[in-house]
Amino acid sequence: MADTYIDYGHKIVLPLPEAYIDIKTGDSREISQEIKDQLTYHADNSTMLHLLCSALDAYFSSGKGESFSDVMKEISDIRRLLEKGYSPYNSPSNSSTKRNSQSKSLDLSEISDVLEAFGG
Repeated sequence: MADTYIDYGHKIVLPLPEAYIDIKTGDSREISQEIKDQLTYHADNSTMLHLLCSALDAYFSSGKGESFSDVMKEISDIRRLLEKGYSPYNSPSNSSTKRNSQSKSLDLSEISDVLEAFGG
């Protein structure tokens, strides 16, 4: 049976089932207790509209920031492999190269060099 959360101030009624389908992945997910607690709090304080808008904004913009950092991490890993003279048959080399390359941040010219090395 679905729980119902009501924000009387903004006339929002939200019936909440035990699980929902993630619209980005299509996976079925259970509703966590933390989500239920937040809905209860915001329904009681007439701020559910703000919670829903904030959650939607975070949900739809989260992929943009994560994908950029994921791309930067991948480029950094590729740069590290290029600096080591990577070959799939080589065993991992000394740890000083790894430590030095991880402490450096990538600038745009380094990103360009890595992309050019792979024909991009």
